[in-house]
Amino acid sequence: MARLNLMTWNIQWGRGCDGNVDLRRIVDTARATADFDVLCLQEVARNFPDLPGSLGEDQFRLLAELLPGYAAVEGIGTDVLAANGAPAPPSDGARRQFGNMILTRLPVLQAFRHLLPWPADPEVPSMQRVAVEAVLQAPWGPLRVTTTHLEYYSARQRAAQVERLRELQAEAAAHAHDISHARKEGGPFENAARPASGILTADFNFRANDPLYARLQAPFADAPASSEQGPAERGAGTRLRDATAEPAVSASVIPAPCASPGSDPKGSPLPPSDGAPYYVDSWEIMYPGAPHAPTLGVFDREQWPEPQACDFIFVTGDLAHRVREVRVNSDTDASDHQPVLLSLNGN
Repeated sequence: MARLNLMTWNIQWGRGCDGNVDLRRIVDTARATADFDVLCLQEVARNFPDLPGSLGEDQFRLLAELLPGYAAVEGIGTDVLAANGAPAPPSDGARRQFGNMILTRLPVLQAFRHLLPWPADPEVPSMQRVAVEAVLQAPWGPLRVTTTHLEYYSARQRAAQVERLRELQAEAAAHAHDISHARKEGGPFENAARPASGILTADFNFRANDPLYARLQAPFADAPASSEQGPAERGAGTRLRDATAEPAVSASVIPAPCASPGSDPKGSPLPPSDGAPYYVDSWEIMYPGAPHAPTLGVFDREQWPEPQACDFIFVTGDLAHRVREVRVNSDTDASDHQPVLLSLNGN
């Protein structure tokens, strides 16, 4: 495999800017964007007929059927009894569910569903959020892919969720050192791969000038303080935009990549970390210092008057040298968000 292509997209339950829910359009657009090996989706619904444009269809099932040959890993955040306990046609079952999904043609070695913190914040609406994690067999070895959707209305909850994502990364890095126990082979105690190397995608509901963007990339206490993951400012977030709105990038403009993808702006390589590798924004690896292309409000100006970037793909620093392309599809209005593509060197 020359490249591993991963795409992330908040599909707004398949609802395009024309108001129509069309999951086939979502899949066709994703396929036209790239020949993806992994597709991370947010805002997937089952049995929610009150969502604008929806009939209550089982979108998890329909998306899986539209992508034969791909394994589907569901991550349910909201799971409630349907009205009157009855299913809304044409959905199956009596529950209403909402969350995220990973579809992949790579072998799924292990899967996790992490309910993210939901501290009470009664002044604003909110919902339970979930991070779905799949350990995939990449060409070079096991790779964790996690996708989530952080809270929109509550800054308190969003901050708690960022801390949990950091905890999950540290936890995975520790589990990477687990040893096998022969007497537990074949049972649920058998050691399964959960590496430190990972990719984190989401609609984060924050911009690159938000302190949470920097916090998510802050080094762990046991990570080397050298340039092994790139410049210190990439991890600590000192190279943030100022506190004004992030400047918009024209939908047709893609900044020139750095001379050597997978290196810092000074050209220094980014070798694997000896400690717990922390997350780095793949856009910064590819286009150091350049404003992010907007991923929201490109077409739907009614909901989002100002274009902005809030959909990011972070990679652990040990993967930085594999980054070959980061691209936003700025041409589609199949959702209120734009799909984002990450291509990694698969060799």
